[in-house]
Amino acid sequence: MKTWILAAALASCALQPAAPAAATPCGVTSVLMWGTTGTGPGQFNQPFGISIPGDGLVYVTDQHNERVQVFNEFGVFVRQWTIPPGPGGFAHPTGICVSNGVVWVSSHQGHQVSMWKPTGEFLGLAASPPSGWLYPVDIAATPTGDILVCDSDHNRVVRLTPGGTYLSHFLTASTPYGISVHPNGRIFVGSYAAHRVQRFSATGGLQLNFGSPGSGPGEFQSAEGSAIDEVGGSLYVCDTGNDRVQRFNTSGLYLCEFGGNGTLPDRMDVPSDIAIGSDGDLFVVEFLNNRIQRFSSHGPTPTRSTSWGRIKTIYR
Repeated sequence: MKTWILAAALASCALQPAAPAAATPCGVTSVLMWGTTGTGPGQFNQPFGISIPGDGLVYVTDQHNERVQVFNEFGVFVRQWTIPPGPGGFAHPTGICVSNGVVWVSSHQGHQVSMWKPTGEFLGLAASPPSGWLYPVDIAATPTGDILVCDSDHNRVVRLTPGGTYLSHFLTASTPYGISVHPNGRIFVGSYAAHRVQRFSATGGLQLNFGSPGSGPGEFQSAEGSAIDEVGGSLYVCDTGNDRVQRFNTSGLYLCEFGGNGTLPDRMDVPSDIAIGSDGDLFVVEFLNNRIQRFSSHGPTPTRSTSWGRIKTIYR
């Protein structure tokens, strides 16, 4: 019995990096915000997911307006389209991922995953996995082009082909809400209810757990959307209930954080997802502030479109 307890303790230590005692700022600053509460172009009613595919455009799910909105990286509105309701009567689009010319959107209340052209033309529905979808949330693409979907209330990640055919799935901690994939294929999944992040192999084998409930460095109150800095090798995770973004290395070691509750620049309210822009800037979706906030370590962003008022003046 003592041998078994010692072995279990050692295994737990190997899978749970220690968190530092004090918070460390990341050294980024807010350079742009856009969005207000409403139904018009550029306005939001609880935005949730974001995808920046590298073409200079930003795709955002506007959950309770039942639509996808597209902007450039300066916050200028480009286009939008409606996500139709699922069998339950609602869509509530949450996750979004643009991969190989296809926009993948999960409908949290519609219990389905849809495929679209970047211009908004409907391509079809992804195949349902065994037992169907149950509140699907975040979506990510693998280096091979497969699509991974957090099937949150089934506590699993579902793998689809680039054409939307079901391939397989693997189990996760309770209520997976966020997912990102490293260029080496490793998969990072944020757990809304278990308050931690899990790292899996490219085939879905569990490799690492990090995080626990709390508000200290390396702790979470619902880990949601994440993004991987392919240049620096860092993982950014939305610590939703603590109104901040935390940065880790890919072994789960806490590095720094930014945010804090509020409406002013550099503050946030319920960050639900994050993406990295073409120049390395960080774009954070704020679910309750109904806005997108862009953070940079490079200094000020060009200001030709740095406010919603300016955007309305240009596109009125």
